[in-house]
Amino acid sequence: MPPARVFISSVMRDFAAERDTARAAVASLRLQPVMAEDFGAQPYSPQIACLEGVRSSDVYLGVFGARYGSLTASGKSATKEEFDEALARGVPILCFVQSGEKEPEQDAFLQRVRQYESGFLVARFTTPAELTLGVVQALNDHLGRPGVATIDAAGASALFDRYRWGVLSDTRDAPRHHTWLGVVAVPERQGEPYLSILEFGQEQFRDHLLQPALFGVTAIFRHTRGTQVREDADALIFMQTDPDRNNDLTSLEVHADGTLVYGLALGLDHPQDRWMIQMHVIDEDEVERMLRRFAAYANAFFGGLEQSPLIANVFFGVSLSDIENKAFGRYPGVEPTQMTIPEHRLEDPLRIPQPPLRVARAALADPLSLARRVTDHIARDFRLAGAYYTPRRP
Repeated sequence: MPPARVFISSVMRDFAAERDTARAAVASLRLQPVMAEDFGAQPYSPQIACLEGVRSSDVYLGVFGARYGSLTASGKSATKEEFDEALARGVPILCFVQSGEKEPEQDAFLQRVRQYESGFLVARFTTPAELTLGVVQALNDHLGRPGVATIDAAGASALFDRYRWGVLSDTRDAPRHHTWLGVVAVPERQGEPYLSILEFGQEQFRDHLLQPALFGVTAIFRHTRGTQVREDADALIFMQTDPDRNNDLTSLEVHADGTLVYGLALGLDHPQDRWMIQMHVIDEDEVERMLRRFAAYANAFFGGLEQSPLIANVFFGVSLSDIENKAFGRYPGVEPTQMTIPEHRLEDPLRIPQPPLRVARAALADPLSLARRVTDHIARDFRLAGAYYTPRRP
């Protein structure tokens, strides 16, 4: 296995000694430093080469001093561009800030970096020895833990299969005549003790996980209903049911390895007199809405973990069960007088996408965009199968 690549980002003018110190610290761990000085001749601009270096690296190492650096065409310094690229791509970020006065632009940039202290390992240094020690310790903590590994798409697929892509494990609880939406989110970094199973029985800990699921933008349960809690070998399972409607079921599993598994029956909140459209069309707007709420809950969940700085990326995927003779699309304003029952050969349950979608944890902070992205995947599969519903105009 090739050594992990560590992109070293900083200004270059008057900062050569600090860059050399960072390089030596990275190399001492038998990791591969990735630096602009080593790129050599390439058929594109230094800007593109550096941003591609960030994308292809396993860790972003920012070493920041007094200077902000020259502005590029984007209006940012090269260092800020590299930082933004790492953030957007989900590359784990380690930041080291040199003590002393800063240029106003650099101070403003570092204020942004400090806003993400809950997500990144940030440290100060004064001497080269302090920088060396800090870099070695941070990289060793991040990459050198036994039993800890970063899963790829194949590993994520195996974990999704383990969690059945959110499909109900007990078919006796399956909602009749309604499509079941399952959602799974798995941290890319596996092997960390994200949650302690010893806390699962504590009421305060359970409330900590449940409260955001009941209230606010992260609500994925109904706060007007009681919630049942069951403790499994490696998970807490929260469940809501309507005693008057056996098929009205919502569940959330919180696993010790950081995995979230969410599921609910779709179409139960639509008017009862719209039975024709409910029976044969999966509501695209409802799917997007529930995915948006789950992404918001996942963002709060991962951000609240003690090991949150280690979760840079998350694998995300959904399943739709009981989709035979059903289309996917947006509900019309008026119940149609007639419908053609769709026929397709889509797999049931349908798993979207395959392999699971790898997203930067920062993307969870924009749950609408993520929900729309996943819903577009679903719509595409139904469209290709000739089962995308478009209301007829009168």
